[in-house]
Amino acid sequence: MTTSDAPVRILVIDDIKSQYAMIADFLSATPLSQAYVVDWSPTADATLTAIDTVEYDVFLVDYNLGRQNGLDLLLHIKTLRPDAAYILMTGEGSHALDLEAMRAGAIDYIDKTELKPAALERTIRYAVNQRRALINERQQRRFAEVLLDTVAALNSTLDSDEVLRRILTNIGQVIPNDAANIMLIQAGVTEIIGFHSDTIALSAIDEQSMHFSVVETPSFSHMIETCEPLLVADVQADPAWVPTTYSDRLRAYLGVPIVIGGEVIGFINLDSFHPDFFVATHVQQLQMFAHHAAIAIQNSRAYEKAQELAALEERQRLARDLHDAVSQTLFSANVIAESMPLLWNQDPENALTYLPKLGRLTKGALAEMRALLLELRPAALAETDLQPLLQHLVSAFESRTETEIRLIYESDTTEPLPVEVKIALYRIVQESLNNITKHANARSAEIRFARAGAGAQLTIADDGRGFDPDNIPTDHLGVRMMRERAEKIGANLRIESAVTQGTIIAVGWNSV
Repeated sequence: MTTSDAPVRILVIDDIKSQYAMIADFLSATPLSQAYVVDWSPTADATLTAIDTVEYDVFLVDYNLGRQNGLDLLLHIKTLRPDAAYILMTGEGSHALDLEAMRAGAIDYIDKTELKPAALERTIRYAVNQRRALINERQQRRFAEVLLDTVAALNSTLDSDEVLRRILTNIGQVIPNDAANIMLIQAGVTEIIGFHSDTIALSAIDEQSMHFSVVETPSFSHMIETCEPLLVADVQADPAWVPTTYSDRLRAYLGVPIVIGGEVIGFINLDSFHPDFFVATHVQQLQMFAHHAAIAIQNSRAYEKAQELAALEERQRLARDLHDAVSQTLFSANVIAESMPLLWNQDPENALTYLPKLGRLTKGALAEMRALLLELRPAALAETDLQPLLQHLVSAFESRTETEIRLIYESDTTEPLPVEVKIALYRIVQESLNNITKHANARSAEIRFARAGAGAQLTIADDGRGFDPDNIPTDHLGVRMMRERAEKIGANLRIESAVTQGTIIAVGWNSV
């Protein structure tokens, strides 16, 4: 279908040439005669040949084509050119034929015995407007569908490459083009991070056409300065156009900047091998895709920064653990080991009493190193059963404190816990032991895990100084983190404590 400002191309299909001539004369006599281009086809074969070379907007089909039925031809042409408008003509008007024409897909019906120039022009204009409205509605619906698909991609993954590939595919479904790419600006030079074309292979594009200096490329520098799209109707007529690999074939160009926080960080570029191809509607649609591309890139960058921050925080935590636990334990063991020869010479019997403590320290350092190695390998943490994980924590804890820890582990099934549940319980025990070390000053503590059927119960109790659960300092984040971990796996966390009365932390989880 042609655009609204282009001439309407009409094909009159009638085996009588004088009928075609009359219709052409009628339309030439109307005020909008320059808006119509009228051709003639006397047979079905001639019609099929004509539509192979010309895109017609309106078909005026005579019902009686010699020995052939015009409705049958209308149905056939409609399968080949579904976007055109069809009007059936006959010299034998009847209500039944009118209904049959509508069912065949005709927009209107004309009785040739009552044909007048103004009525003919009005019928054609109505048919064209109806068809354009239907096409526009279908295009808008399709555009909404691909936008929803793009939004779904944005909500389903933080992988910007995957989202940008989806965006390029979706662009091609609503804005026809011969090549499309997404470029990001790195140190003032463009880099293609996504490319799609049915006729050009990315490997066929030379290095120079993939990297442009934005300052030295007028099209890009214009979009950076204005933050507005750029449409070039014919690049062959633009003296400022910078050549690319397929410049000899390229005619029309449409570019839209990708903007984050008022800064242009890249472009979506569309190329066509036909001049004057892209229109204002395409510009508006491409701007929507550029907005989604900006969100995808922004989400990906935020995620990468969050990962870097998480990795930094984890390294800092491991460094603290090495300093507070392993280093201190090994330092104590080293002091005892270096003192042993002197003590042995002075009092062998007394020196022997330090050997159990030395063994406990080295055993504890080994347990702490195993726990840290598990932290460094998340896969190992996920693969190891909860019981040995808890035992590592207890051994490491006992090596650096005077608190006696008792671990009781009971289970009526060999089926492993879900990974996310196991890790959450492990972290809760880890945080509880840290709190006992820092705040409780406890003589003894007990960790009890019991699994029965679909449920599990974890209890950590100590006889330390206790605290007021309703009056926790804001800088003490341990309890809040334990609650968050419990909520994440759908478990209930209960804290019982009072000053000088010790603390009980109970976690209940059920898989159903």
